[in-house]
Amino acid sequence: MSRTSLMSIGFFLLFMGIQLHVVESFTMTRRVSNFLTDNFPGDEGTIAAAARSNLPQFGANDQNYNSPYYQASYTNSVVQIQPTASATTFSAENRTLQPPRWICWPVLFLGAVMILQGLLRT
Repeated sequence: MSRTSLMSIGFFLLFMGIQLHVVESFTMTRRVSNFLTDNFPGDEGTIAAAARSNLPQFGANDQNYNSPYYQASYTNSVVQIQPTASATTFSAENRTLQPPRWICWPVLFLGAVMILQGLLRT
């Protein structure tokens, strides 16, 4: 790795560690929350997954609002899933990510080591 690359990654990790130390939690936007709920269901995704399993099946000529091609076109507004019988609204709540308090220190130290390694390269 070149000197510039090592120092750039080191500064990035250093600033990321500072941010992890200062900020207590990160709140995701609704679009990112919907993406995480669809692809990585955790505690918050179990309710949405259970609600989706109760949707009626679609015929060959009906629009499948649960297809990944339709879901890839999310906007920042509430996601509307409209089955043929009645309109159902899904909106994943904004997820909040709370990293552990200790995670900032390894990131800071790794960034400092990479900056020092970049300085020592000739």
